[in-house]
Amino acid sequence: DFIFKNEVPSHKTVTYANFVCDYRPLKSEPFRVRMTVGGDRLDYDDDTGSPTASLLEAKLLANSVISDHKKHNSKFCAIDLKDFFLNTPMADPEYIRIHKKYFSKSFIQEYNLTDKIHIDNYIYCRVKKGMYGLKQAAILAYKLLVHRLSKHGYFPIPLTNGLFKHTTLPTR
Repeated sequence: DFIFKNEVPSHKTVTYANFVCDYRPLKSEPFRVRMTVGGDRLDYDDDTGSPTASLLEAKLLANSVISDHKKHNSKFCAIDLKDFFLNTPMADPEYIRIHKKYFSKSFIQEYNLTDKIHIDNYIYCRVKKGMYGLKQAAILAYKLLVHRLSKHGYFPIPLTNGLFKHTTLPTR
């Protein structure tokens, strides 16, 4: 959300936005631009790590399913959640500022941002969902994944990161 600077709570740190431009010739859309949040300037008291399976665990699991396939007609499904954390709702928003030079005049007019340009020439924003650069984005996404899967009978297997088991079905 674009906000006035005085809407930033006094206990919150305002960080920067960084624009990353990349060229990936082998992708269907080779020119890529993304905005990242300066998470290095933000405090987050809880553990921000997200439990994930190691490469060794993934290889062992795949090998186990492949070797078991003929005997039990096993099937395997793996999902890469690399962008799952984008747009994950956050209970406690963060705040960034973006210099007005990054906004075109037409964008400023379209979104009525003229009044929100502070005297320091920055536009302030409230970040309410996961973005690149936020320390807490991965763990918040993992907790959301656990919550969503639990509604369908799946739960994380203790001591095996990234692996879920169903309460009644013989799936893992």
